[in-house]
Amino acid sequence: MKKLFNKIVVIELNSNKITSLIADPRSMINKKFNLSLFKIKKQEFLFEKDNITNNVLNLDYFNKSIIPNLSNHFRYCISLRPVLIKFINTGFFSEVLNSEELLKIIEQRMKQYLTKGSTIYYEKLSYSQIAYYSFTSFLDTTSTNYSEETEKTWWYNEEVYDQKYFFKNKSLHININSYFTQITIFNGDNFTDTFNIPIGVKSFCDLLIKLDSIDTKIIKLELKKINKNLLKTLNKIDISTGDIKLCVGSGITPIVEGFNFEQTRMSMSSHIFSELLDKKIKRLPKIHKSSRNNEYARIMLNAYLRETVSFYILDSTFFHFNFPDVCLNYANYRIGLAHNLLYQIKDP
Repeated sequence: MKKLFNKIVVIELNSNKITSLIADPRSMINKKFNLSLFKIKKQEFLFEKDNITNNVLNLDYFNKSIIPNLSNHFRYCISLRPVLIKFINTGFFSEVLNSEELLKIIEQRMKQYLTKGSTIYYEKLSYSQIAYYSFTSFLDTTSTNYSEETEKTWWYNEEVYDQKYFFKNKSLHININSYFTQITIFNGDNFTDTFNIPIGVKSFCDLLIKLDSIDTKIIKLELKKINKNLLKTLNKIDISTGDIKLCVGSGITPIVEGFNFEQTRMSMSSHIFSELLDKKIKRLPKIHKSSRNNEYARIMLNAYLRETVSFYILDSTFFHFNFPDVCLNYANYRIGLAHNLLYQIKDP
């Protein structure tokens, strides 16, 4: 159990950034349901798509432009003396035909930074794996026990879904990311039926952040554009939803350091969810205005924008498939992977 005194790290190479999630195993055990215990480090870079030809990434470009960024990030993570590291490729770097070769280059180049006592695993995540770990993050960071205070919150139903429910019943999972949304019908841990939709939250967030001011009319106009594209895709998906009672929505918003938040496994009805969405849209112009001269407020604005558009994508999907109940998951697949590493420490 000495390993519990070391950090665990998940490093992700995505289309335009490197993101690391850093956690203390002891805190993950003692403060299991508090998302503030996870530390995030991000490093953005400009990815030039013209370096992909016939779905193959130019290796010279990768070695000269991506590896240096990754090396700097990697050295920082290693300085924390982690006991376990999980490195994952997602986005363009997992979709190109030579993605496995990229992973081997990364593994070879990062060897020099590893210190004694650190173990690293490399993996290219598929869409179904991303969806799966997003869902497991929900189970890992929520409890079936809740206080009287939570019980009185007006938007939650009284029913709480334990882990057995998801093995006995077919459910729907919607995972929202920057560039895409995944819809999965699952039973237990079978996430093979995952539909990947090229609709995410980044373009909406980037557009509204750049504007000097916004009002609800602008917000609703941009959301309708998303809805139009979303419905085109949803109409092509053949999903039998008659026996599905519950939907879990993941990736609602990025983790903001210092924001103390504990999530619940309690569900809410879809019509209550729609009411919450309306409240968020009405509140957004005021938050946008207050963020202009405050850096932390801008960070919170980005999180709130993402939460709002995520709510909208979920709401549109609920309406399309007529789902009665929803559980919200503010954790994500990196947190799911971190808990997977934790289990390896506790039960090697």
